[in-house]
Amino acid sequence: MIVDPRGVVLAELAIGETGLAEATLNLEDVSNWVLDQARRDIVTVSSCSQREGA
Repeated sequence: MIVDPRGVVLAELAIGETGLAEATLNLEDVSNWVLDQARRDIVTVSSCSQREGA
């Protein structure tokens, strides 16, 4: 079973079935979705380019 970060099942094989399941994830959406869930009062996410420009 392949499940996206929002809980949507993208691909699934039947129980006991041998096979191949494939799905495409937009990794940019995944990283943004995960980072958007971070509580800013507990953790701050920054990159080197953000710090250099500060």
